Amino acid sequence: MIKALLICLLFWVVIVPGAIGSYLILRFLVQSDPALYFLLAFLAGAVSVLVAVLGPILFPLQMASNPVRSFHDSEITTRQENKNA
Repeated sequence: MIKALLICLLFWVVIVPGAIGSYLILRFLVQSDPALYFLLAFLAGAVSVLVAVLGPILFPLQMASNPVRSFHDSEITTRQENKNA
């Protein structure tokens, strides 16, 4: 529950203001030089492709570095097996 609340807080405090600020900055740059729009669109597309390609490769490595405690602690797995029996 707390983890979900922290993720929501992070989303509203960091992600949303960052997205709005980025939009306003990019909007100003596009209005100052219309040809810059194509460069910004290309960069946004390139970043999106990189994240889509490298994201699944990078995130499982981070997940594997924090193993679940129940896999290594025999007392926890024994209690879980006793509950299921």
